[in-house]
Amino acid sequence: MMVIAQELQDFFPARDLETKPNRFIKTRNGLKAIMLTYVTNRAIQARLDKVCGPGNWQNTYQPWGQKGVLCGIGIRFVCKANGEVAHWAWKYDGADQTQIEATKGGFSGAMKRTACQWGIGRYLYEFPEILAPGEE
Repeated sequence: MMVIAQELQDFFPARDLETKPNRFIKTRNGLKAIMLTYVTNRAIQARLDKVCGPGNWQNTYQPWGQKGVLCGIGIRFVCKANGEVAHWAWKYDGADQTQIEATKGGFSGAMKRTACQWGIGRYLYEFPEILAPGEE
């Protein structure tokens, strides 16, 4: 299980990362956007396929709060010491719908947050803040 955890937590190539404004601040030089770096949903799916195998992970969604989505990602583990007994381990997180593509954004955000529960892309929270010229 430790090998799986380490492989899930591996760094992503730059092509799998995107940025988006998180919040805006006023500075002497005008409005600036504080950017967040995140991993794409497709990269998360590819990582789960590669590390766990396509048939050994799954996700599920359900409504959460008034405008949110709760996502669960389950990974199937096989314990060879117990004669190939398999069990599923699940982790959950959620996100509200977004302003752009509200439903899709909510599903995508919930999956990204849940993937972080498994360690996928968690290192991105350590990135320094990026300031960019911004418009709200």
